[in-house]
Amino acid sequence: MLLKNPEKIKSLGLSEGTEYWDIPGGRIEEGMTIGKTLRKEIEEETGLTGFENNGLFHACLSNIGEHLILFVYECLASKDLEVKLSAENIKYGWFEKEKAAELLKTNFPPDFIEKLDHLCIA
Repeated sequence: MLLKNPEKIKSLGLSEGTEYWDIPGGRIEEGMTIGKTLRKEIEEETGLTGFENNGLFHACLSNIGEHLILFVYECLASKDLEVKLSAENIKYGWFEKEKAAELLKTNFPPDFIEKLDHLCIA
């Protein structure tokens, strides 16, 4: 699932009309584990609680912003679950690998985009 957040386009200095999509996520707060942060961020941004964490998918350096190290986890969720977006996101979508790769090129480096080709989608 990808999320569309128009405020990120502005804050990152991207041109108006940029097709910027991202994955749910956030920073790890002091005292929180990676697993708890993952669940918290997904629930806050999408309302989803019924998903399974399949482990680390990839770690990479962000293309934009503060050059953050991104740890991306593979999670499995049913498309039948009800999504309740947070106020920061205006749209969500479930995309085929090829389309997701195209939409994530702004934020993620080529090695991450290439790895999407090997992702198994049930």
